[in-house]
Amino acid sequence: MAILLPIILIAIYVTMYLMRSDKTAACKWRQVAREGDERTWRCPVCGGEEVTTDGAEPRFCGAGKSKS
Repeated sequence: MAILLPIILIAIYVTMYLMRSDKTAACKWRQVAREGDERTWRCPVCGGEEVTTDGAEPRFCGAGKSKS
């Protein structure tokens, strides 16, 4: 039983690591600019940058998108 618990914990950790994706990354969006209804957001964690028109911060990680 003592060896079973560490094996289960390691298996859970590995499973969570393998199931992560861009949509579940822990982005911390910060508003960096505002022009009219458009707001520009930047994430210091992933380096992503997004522009929104509804005033809400982006919902998904921007790491996979190219900057323009």
